[in-house]
Amino acid sequence: MRRVPKEEADRALERATCTTADAALVRDLPWRRELDGHVRVLAGAAPEDDVPVHLAVSEGKARHRAKGLVAHRMAMPLAEGSLCSTEQGVLTVSPELYVLMRSRILSPASLAVVVSLLCGRYSPRFDDPSGTSVQCEPVASVASIRSFAKTCEGLWFSRTNVCRVLDCVADGSRSPMETALNVLLAFLRATAGTGCPSRHSTARFT
Repeated sequence: MRRVPKEEADRALERATCTTADAALVRDLPWRRELDGHVRVLAGAAPEDDVPVHLAVSEGKARHRAKGLVAHRMAMPLAEGSLCSTEQGVLTVSPELYVLMRSRILSPASLAVVVSLLCGRYSPRFDDPSGTSVQCEPVASVASIRSFAKTCEGLWFSRTNVCRVLDCVADGSRSPMETALNVLLAFLRATAGTGCPSRHSTARFT
């Protein structure tokens, strides 16, 4: 995916619409179907659930309410690197911005799983009865998320809380089990983990 310059991203958001037709277009994109496992884990959805499409809409445009569609107004200012463009020309929030947005509503442990998945080398496959995953390249890294969080500091999230989670996550997880084990071993005692540093857990169990 191509990182969209801030000026281009701001112009796109000024024109953004949110309709059921827009949602259907996104849902039918090839990469959206290929990353269905990612989408379901990030949304906390079961294999049989219908996962809605989340779309940004510019100020002053109607926010349609419909099944399978959730509209958002991007009230906060965008930092450089907030949006990415796919091969089909569809703009998405960057993985780094996605983590910051989710940090406002997820528990630290759940956010750690999200970060591990985005920085991992696998994609879950819910269409496979055996529950396997396929190998893929990471879409972000702990370093890139930390750097982006520093750029956005003070806007609308707690950088301290995000960085605490990042301290408990390692890049390159290769399976859902490795993600779960890493979060369990590396997380702080205050959140029911064992308190082991993530670098120790990955060195021992990967």
